[in-house]
Amino acid sequence: MTENMKNKKTAARLMSRPFVDLSVRGSAVRLYLEHEDCREFTCLIDRIDDDGGHVVELKRERNIHFLICDIAMAVRSDKGLYDILMSSNEETIGDNPLYEYAVSQGDVMLARRLRLYYRIATDEECGWLSEKLGYRILPSLPAEYDNDYYVDSEGIDYELLLNSGYRILHTPYFSMKGSTHSVWTLNPHAKTGVDAAKCGSDTITFSEYMSFFESSSDRSLITQNMSSEHSVCDKI
Repeated sequence: MTENMKNKKTAARLMSRPFVDLSVRGSAVRLYLEHEDCREFTCLIDRIDDDGGHVVELKRERNIHFLICDIAMAVRSDKGLYDILMSSNEETIGDNPLYEYAVSQGDVMLARRLRLYYRIATDEECGWLSEKLGYRILPSLPAEYDNDYYVDSEGIDYELLLNSGYRILHTPYFSMKGSTHSVWTLNPHAKTGVDAAKCGSDTITFSEYMSFFESSSDRSLITQNMSSEHSVCDKI
């Protein structure tokens, strides 16, 4: 079977599923989506472009960030919807059409994965995801940790940070005057970071950064392999 035939078959399968209505300014925009435990996404965006032409886009993404970017770009003419898709919070998550779709379909994995991406997942939700996905997910620490910590880049577990929902910004080399990539800036409360820091910043090791979480060991979700007694409800 040729790649084109495979894509047509995939598109037909997707379009037999319920869709996410992303219509903006009178133009119909429909999203059809499937995923495998939020590890790999296949989506079809059916829309009218700026010139009035009918566009059907089939995309495959291995990262929820790129999936959301694909969807947001399809509705960029509606700034309000674009902003909600790119940066939902507790107040706006209910207006996020992708989250609404997950809830309406009873898709607990997608709903909680979205809450993790937007950095609003509860401890229980992080623990549930850790158990289901089989890898460690760091919690968002209390407000007392809402500070920038300068961490030596050597030894940083980048995959752990991404899996935990951290949003790490890249600083290009042309913007590096007075800064260094050998130190990163991390905030364990906001789950944000920058892959650079000002030269001369007082630094800690990544092991010391991780000790913040170990000192909160009573928070059950930091263990990598959750036991069944810590399982949480498979409902949204």
